[in-house]
Amino acid sequence: MNVVSDILARLKTKLEMVDTSTLYSDPTLISIISDAHIWAGDQHAWPQNEKAKRSLTTAVAGIVDEYYDYPSEFKSDSIYMLEVNGVTYDPKSWDSYKTVKKNNSISSNENIFATYGRQFFLNHVPSAAGLPIDAHGQIQAPPLVNLGDKTIFSDSEASLNEGVLLKAFSVCITGDKKESLNQELLASAILAKGFKTIVARRQRFQETNLPRFNVPDMFPQGGSRQFVRGNIG
Repeated sequence: MNVVSDILARLKTKLEMVDTSTLYSDPTLISIISDAHIWAGDQHAWPQNEKAKRSLTTAVAGIVDEYYDYPSEFKSDSIYMLEVNGVTYDPKSWDSYKTVKKNNSISSNENIFATYGRQFFLNHVPSAAGLPIDAHGQIQAPPLVNLGDKTIFSDSEASLNEGVLLKAFSVCITGDKKESLNQELLASAILAKGFKTIVARRQRFQETNLPRFNVPDMFPQGGSRQFVRGNIG
């Protein structure tokens, strides 16, 4: 299943429908599939929903602004990486950010940001207006409208469209509450397994500031065994 028409055909088969139905028209079923797609996109932080958005620093009366609106398409609290004019700002909780601002305790070499509502706050405040702000966050899965539309999984994890199908099916059979719940739970399990596979792939990528191993040095100088980061014996 790669496009809406594929999911629609499978859904009709599961519902034991003929081509036309007074209960579920094609537009109604496509709308249900679209809602199921959005639901599936919200279950995990899918890499398919990651997006980078560029904006610019601004100023009022010559004073550069400290806070900025979230990109409209980003999910709330989803910005995980932010750069201003190529300088990385580390994410902190809102309470930590307020404490830093109150005590002025931040190192001159450290830059942080925090989310509050649908805005993000920067400290240190950028040096000028017009500097690029590159925010990386999560967007919502787009609605599906046309028969040829693809899901967020179609190009890379097409098997996960089964989760979209089963969620849509669960909505269609809400008259049988037990079976409807069972189908939704199965959809969730399919998506969870798929996301676990994606996470496992990502774990192969080593952070540049972390060693790949953290094991005891079994033959140290001086005879005292101890843990040495990155030492494999």
